[in-house]
Amino acid sequence: MEAFDYLVVGAGSAGCAIAARLAEDPAVTVALIEAGPSDHHISVWMPIGMASTVPKAGARNYGYYTAPQDAFNGRQGYQPRGRGLGGSSSINGMVYIRGHRNDYDDWARLGCTGWGYEDVLPYFRRSEHHENYSGRDDNRWHGGSGPLRVSNLRSPNPFSNRFVQAAIQAGYPANGDFNGAEQDGAGLYHVTQHRGERWNTARAYLHQGNAGDKTLSGGRRNLTVLVETQVLRVDFDGARATGLTWCAAAWSRSWRHGAKSSSARARSTRRSSCSRRASAPRRRCATWASVWWPTCRAWARTCRIIRTSSSTSRCVRLTCSAIRCRASPGFRWSCCATGASVPACRAATSPKRGRHPDPAGPGGSGYPVALRAGAA
Repeated sequence: MEAFDYLVVGAGSAGCAIAARLAEDPAVTVALIEAGPSDHHISVWMPIGMASTVPKAGARNYGYYTAPQDAFNGRQGYQPRGRGLGGSSSINGMVYIRGHRNDYDDWARLGCTGWGYEDVLPYFRRSEHHENYSGRDDNRWHGGSGPLRVSNLRSPNPFSNRFVQAAIQAGYPANGDFNGAEQDGAGLYHVTQHRGERWNTARAYLHQGNAGDKTLSGGRRNLTVLVETQVLRVDFDGARATGLTWCAAAWSRSWRHGAKSSSARARSTRRSSCSRRASAPRRRCATWASVWWPTCRAWARTCRIIRTSSSTSRCVRLTCSAIRCRASPGFRWSCCATGASVPACRAATSPKRGRHPDPAGPGGSGYPVALRAGAA
């Protein structure tokens, strides 16, 4: 039986900060639950990695689309949103910008007490560790000891500098700090980076970029971080959340509040239908890939994956990355010898068809899977 005083669902920018702040009290226990993977990956910490994560949906990007927009002639807008520790702070452009002070003051005038710019500025400073003021907290606008690392651009694009110079020549004021006294003008942004690497909220509030920290909690024993864990249900007692059920691999867990305690209690049960209940194609795909990928890598030295359509005579050469959860009854997968001709490729689609060992995979669902090693 496990017990947690706080359950935080979603380890995005807000979730990481909330869980870390709660865990500062050693008398409480906190569980942070995230459906996506860990952020210990080159596509996250290397700034240019966003070129691989942002353009399309994937393991670290939900890749949402808006509803059709009348003003766009019915087109849908693409909205990349982060999936994994750090949320969108793991895939965004790393620009550190707070917004214009007038917006905050307008909120306060409309009745949002405590949201004026002077009210929120201390919290911005408290969270920030700007490299220009490291170890200091005497700057009016910036902090130097918070968890969120902020830096100047280390290697700005020459065209960015020329753009700024052109704007100044055109009469716009130079501005080297859009988070300072003035937001108007031309200049280069500050970025959430540290020593040239992305500094997302998972690094800032959880593990400080320590890849050796397998717990992802920064050594805090009262903070449990669960990745690749899908929450299936939140239970309510009236308007109050009282527990939740989540799924990771084939395990399902439920938390409930105890009858005489405010702690959220967890119990574990084995459920073979867990993956199906989660309705997560990526989970099935991961199982499938773990079976076929080693084989594909071995065959790749002498073979290429060839995709042929049963309705056409065209052969399309692909790489091992073609093995995904996208097979359909109209396609057959085969491995042909390197440089195999189109007729040889067609012939290779007729060997014995194997059933995939994963019942949720293409073979187990009735899709034909043809695998054959070509001659070296």
